[in-house]
Amino acid sequence: MLLFERAIAHAMLCDRERTLRELSAVAATWGGLDPGSFRGFAFLRGDPRFDALVRDIRARNPPALSSGTAYVLAEPGLFPEGMAFDGRTGRVYAGGAATQRIVWTDRSGVLHELVPSRPGGLGFPAGMKVDTG
Repeated sequence: MLLFERAIAHAMLCDRERTLRELSAVAATWGGLDPGSFRGFAFLRGDPRFDALVRDIRARNPPALSSGTAYVLAEPGLFPEGMAFDGRTGRVYAGGAATQRIVWTDRSGVLHELVPSRPGGLGFPAGMKVDTG
C-alpha cells in the first residue's frame, strides 16, 4: 500500500519516471493493487511500460469471483434507497422513496409488505437498521 501511495504522490507531480518506478515495485509485490483504472494514473495510459505493468499485475492477481445471489427482490419499480439485514430471522428489508413503503423477503423470495404506501406516509427510508432488541 505504501508503494502504491508513493506512486500516487509522484503521479500528482506528473513525474512519469518515478511513478513508473514505484508502480514497478508494486507489481513485484503480492496484493493486486491495480493502477489500470485509477484516474490519478490516467496520464500514463497508452505508455507501453505502464500497460505492461497493469497486464502483469492483473495476470498475477486475477479477481476472485465466488459470490452468488443471496436475495432477490422481484418487483418492478422497486428501487431501494435503504436496506437492512436481520441475521436472527434471515430477512432482508428494503425501503423505497418512489414507492414510499418498506418490504421484506427471506430466502423464499416471497415479498412481504412491512410499511404500506399511503399519502403523507413514509418519506426517504435511507439508513435503515434492524432493532433486534
